[in-house]
Amino acid sequence: MTSDPQTAPLDFVHPYLRTIFGFMGVTDATFHSAGGAAVLNFGKIDREAFLQPHIDSIRAYFQQA
Repeated sequence: MTSDPQTAPLDFVHPYLRTIFGFMGVTDATFHSAGGAAVLNFGKIDREAFLQPHIDSIRAYFQQA
């Protein structure tokens, strides 16, 4: 889910994916959004530095399971 309540109404990706996965029988799904990727296009941050916090978050999620 989106972490910003103001942009939540604009989030069409998560409901769409839930519908598609639900059609295939996958009903328990967790999504991780890596927002703010525009900084990569402008060279303000390199790809590894941008992705590292997201990768760490995903690893922590699966270590809890």
